[in-house]
Amino acid sequence: MTLRHRLLLVYLIVVLLSVATVGVTAFEFNRARRIFGALQPWNDMALGAQKLQSLFGHDHWPALEDQQLAFVGILVGQYPKLAEAADYRAVDPVREALNNLNRRFQSWRELPESEKPSESAAVRQALLAYAELVDLELTLLHAEAAQQETRRIILLLILAGLTMLHVLVIGSLLRRWLIRPLERLNRQVEALARGQPPPEPLL
Repeated sequence: MTLRHRLLLVYLIVVLLSVATVGVTAFEFNRARRIFGALQPWNDMALGAQKLQSLFGHDHWPALEDQQLAFVGILVGQYPKLAEAADYRAVDPVREALNNLNRRFQSWRELPESEKPSESAAVRQALLAYAELVDLELTLLHAEAAQQETRRIILLLILAGLTMLHVLVIGSLLRRWLIRPLERLNRQVEALARGQPPPEPLL
């Protein structure tokens, strides 16, 4: 193998190791972005669900018009957060639960005051289903975030290992294929300059 081919092989190994390093880093970065990017909207939705439950609890409901408007405002405000969360993960079950809650509440709101107490259970049930789905998703996200922190530490160790591998492989190949032949050539040139036979076969 000529010196040129050896150097090309070293270059190819460097490229492959670099691609592996960049690939692992990009994969983990995308995973972390998806997890941590979704945390904020899901936290906001969980807080919104708690506020809705405080307005429409087990033994009370928003009887006054301003209370109902506050409920509607919080309910409608859940949709932008849900759309933001959809950029990172599937939200179809949560969207369906939110739509069901919206329909139930609007139907309840249009009832005569005398019928609202008997029909409030359906709204509470829809609200509970929505809140439980949001809490479940948020719990899963926090668990994934904790796992991602462990993966981040592992990634740092992998990157350190790949860097060390870069150094060892390149150093070993250069020493074997470049430095040692040059040292051997230098000894041969010095021997020939002194008019002595070279100590090793000519390259």
